[in-house]
Amino acid sequence: MEGVDMRIHGSVLEIRTEGERTHANGSSAANTFESFLLAMDPPGVLFDIRGAHYVFSDLEWQERARSLARMCQGRLMTVVDREDQSEQTRAVLDIHTERGGRGRAFRSRAKALEWMRDMLAQA
Repeated sequence: MEGVDMRIHGSVLEIRTEGERTHANGSSAANTFESFLLAMDPPGVLFDIRGAHYVFSDLEWQERARSLARMCQGRLMTVVDREDQSEQTRAVLDIHTERGGRGRAFRSRAKALEWMRDMLAQA
């Protein structure tokens, strides 16, 4: 799928997105993501969105945030983002937390993986 790369690192599913992302190209990625979650049932999910440029309305962002929080319910979540993506990342993590999830944002993929592995080891 163009602009989306998914891979497993131990017990963490990593999703990296790049390029322009619109609401229209999100459903294919979401279906693939849900299939990965069902097949592998990873306890942790890392989103690296630094290479992506999202073209979403406020309503589309809220819909995306709710969808990701629902799919990641019961899993640890990290988002590696750029400074200009902080507001959108916070929306996703806030909804994830409201649903009982635990997550955190990072600027560094290495730091995000380290935090996630530490948290999963404590579980």
